[in-house]
Amino acid sequence: MTTHTPGPWLVDYRDANGSKVVITRESVPICAVHPKVQTHGLPTAEPNARLIAAAPEMLEALKTAQAEIVCSIGYMSAMARKNFQAVLDQINAALKKAEGTVRS
Repeated sequence: MTTHTPGPWLVDYRDANGSKVVITRESVPICAVHPKVQTHGLPTAEPNARLIAAAPEMLEALKTAQAEIVCSIGYMSAMARKNFQAVLDQINAALKKAEGTVRS
């Protein structure tokens, strides 16, 4: 299991290049998102920075959801189990990607 800089992370300021900077609570930079990043011609630096800043909380939420589904899946109907297994598969894949156990 990999470790990461603990959250919370914040989108705080622009650096000298105009990049949005994601920082820790102690103002330690995590990353800078280039200001010219675009998707379909729309600027995406700010939304990308917000998504990156939310990563620690999303990781914890996925781990909690994974544990709850694993504990509950045996008590579900066959249809619910099938649906929740598909969700669990998505959660497991995302956690493996986040923890570096699969290549992205």
